Amino acid sequence: MSSLSEQLSSFKKKVANQPVYAKPQVHTSTSPAPSVRSNTRNESASAGSSPGLTLKKRRSKANLVYSQPADSGVGTHYLSQLHYAVEYLKERNDPKTAEEIASYLSTPLTPMLLKLLKKNERIYYDERTETFAFKPLHNIRSAPGLLAYLDSQKTHTGMSIKELRDGWPNVVAELEELEKQGEVLLLRTRKDGIPRMVWRNDKSSNCVIDKEFQNVWHEIPIPPTLDLASELGKYGLKPTSVDPSTIKRPVASAAQKQKKPKTRRGKVTNTHLNILRDYSSMKQ
Repeated sequence: MSSLSEQLSSFKKKVANQPVYAKPQVHTSTSPAPSVRSNTRNESASAGSSPGLTLKKRRSKANLVYSQPADSGVGTHYLSQLHYAVEYLKERNDPKTAEEIASYLSTPLTPMLLKLLKKNERIYYDERTETFAFKPLHNIRSAPGLLAYLDSQKTHTGMSIKELRDGWPNVVAELEELEKQGEVLLLRTRKDGIPRMVWRNDKSSNCVIDKEFQNVWHEIPIPPTLDLASELGKYGLKPTSVDPSTIKRPVASAAQKQKKPKTRRGKVTNTHLNILRDYSSMKQ
C-alpha cells in the first residue's frame, strides 16, 4: 500500500509541475449576425405577405444554367444588318454598291456581312459592276411588264398580287388603273375589297347580248332556296350544295323487278366433229 501511495503522490507532483498553456481565442465580428437575422426576418415577413414572389425567385435561380456561355449577340447583329440590307434593296429598283449599303446601315460592311450578302438567294450580285440588286419572285416591276407576261402565258392563269408586291411596291394602285381601262380582271376580298388575284382581260371574248335575250333571262323565276334542290331534282339535275347520297332516286316498279326466266341449255355433244369414229363394236 505504501508503494501505491508513493506512486500516486509522485504522479500528482509531476502533473502540478507541468506548464500551463493558454487556449487561443478566435476573434469573430458580431455585426453580421444581426444583419443575417434581420434579412431572414425580412424574407420571412415578405414571404408571409407575398409567397408568390419568393417562389418566383427560387424558380428563377433554379433555372439558371451556368455551364452555357453568355450570348454575345454577334450572330444576331449580322442577321439584323442582313435583313436591313435586303429591305433596303427591295425598296429600291436600281442596283446599289457596297458603299451605298454601308451608308444606309451607318456601319462599314465587314467581310462576313459581304459574304452573307453575296450568298443570299434574294440578292443578285453582279461581279462586273460589283453591285447588289434585289431578286423578286417575278421580274415584273411595271404595268407593261405585267401585261406582256400575262399575254405570253398559254393558259389564262391568274397571278397573286402578294407575289407581285415583292418586286413592285405600288402594284395595287397601278392594277386599279388597269382595271378601269379594262385591261385586267381583279379578284378582291369580300370584307375589305383588297385585290388578291389578277387575270388578263381577253377582249376578244367580249360579245354583245341582245336586249330581248336579257329580258327573257331575267324573267325566268327562281324558286326559293329551300325548294331549289327539289326543283332541280325534277329535271334530273343534281345541286352542288346537296350531298348526292341524300338524293332519293326513283324506285323501280314491280314489273321491272321481275327477273327473266333462265333458259336451260341442252346437253353439249361433239356430234359436229366428223373426224371421230365409232369403236363400240370392238368392245369385248
